[in-house]
Amino acid sequence: MLIGTMDTANLEQVKSEKAICGTLYMVATPVGNLEDMTYRAVKVLQNADLIVAESAEHSRRLCAHYNIRTRLTSYNQHNHKAKAPKILEQLRTGRQVALITCAGTPGISDPGTLLVSQAFEQGIKVLPIPGAAAVTLALSAAGLRSDCFYFGGFLSPRPGKRRKELQTLATMPWTLVFYEAPQRLAALLTDLLAIMGDRLGVIWREMTKMHEEALRGPMSALREQVRDRDIKGEITLVIAGATAEPVKRCFSDDELIGRIRKMLEKERKGVKEIATSLALEKGLAYRQVYKLALALKEKIKS
Repeated sequence: MLIGTMDTANLEQVKSEKAICGTLYMVATPVGNLEDMTYRAVKVLQNADLIVAESAEHSRRLCAHYNIRTRLTSYNQHNHKAKAPKILEQLRTGRQVALITCAGTPGISDPGTLLVSQAFEQGIKVLPIPGAAAVTLALSAAGLRSDCFYFGGFLSPRPGKRRKELQTLATMPWTLVFYEAPQRLAALLTDLLAIMGDRLGVIWREMTKMHEEALRGPMSALREQVRDRDIKGEITLVIAGATAEPVKRCFSDDELIGRIRKMLEKERKGVKEIATSLALEKGLAYRQVYKLALALKEKIKS
């Protein structure tokens, strides 16, 4: 009987604690143009007790533009472990907290996901406030399949790991969307051409900003357009998915087999190296060259 009474008391205490908890608002902000802000987002930021920003310094411009005087604090990949307990404590005591990122929707390719997860675990209410997101903006204006797509965020900056990541995605039929740093764009396009073939793609640079630019075409053409340019700004890349269409070849099947055999027997190159080299040189699909080289290698062994 005593145990039952204690359990009931504990349950009521838990309910009471949840009742006084605040709300964590995931507020989308513009990806560039400050006018791309919803009325609701402005109202939430103005009425919140605290704004948690990826960069407090960066977000002050947005707050000044909309006369938002709410206190700002930073929460990012460098300080999230130290800041999270303090923010969650604010929420547990009934404070209303708004989480924003430097651009677009928080929780997408940023540490906001960790805070949301911890809030849910502690029974804190989480509400999304919709608005801009670079991934959907780029996809909507790319003219490629949008009913099914794969968002890969930022691929690895390490070339070897990046190529492995792309190889796992090479057979996906869905449109692919990535973010990329401007200084790595040319290298990424080179890898895409080598591994996935000469697919159609769209490069969105500085979306909604003064120097907004869209480049659309085959991977080979896009690579040539950015090869000698000093690319600056934020990049979103949209790429057509794999299709069942035959790859356009620059030489016959017999010539391709002869070239692979020579690379295997005389040049002593590995299957992956052959596939990457020929895909890049001739604009062939990496996976098709790889399968052919692997089959020929096994045939030579036997």
